[in-house]
Amino acid sequence: MNAEPTRPGLFARARSAARDAFVAGLDQAERNEWPYDFRNTAHDGQLPPECDWRIWLMMAGRGFGKTRAGAEWVRDIAETNRGARQLYTLLSS
Repeated sequence: MNAEPTRPGLFARARSAARDAFVAGLDQAERNEWPYDFRNTAHDGQLPPECDWRIWLMMAGRGFGKTRAGAEWVRDIAETNRGARQLYTLLSS
């Protein structure tokens, strides 16, 4: 789990006036993108570790968001590192 609070956690804890000021500072493109950026809606357990890691094990129950978290991680790598090559192994029962 990450030590830093997630965006949704910070946003939820902010005072109403602070949230309103933040939203007012967004341009239309940023407002349109907000709901599609996974980091804005993910909970702590769905974000990859910040440290250097080789294996990211997410052991959780149904409905936790394991598939979405993995898919968003792959998407982030593909969008930010065009030369990346990845191998994924998924196990299910």
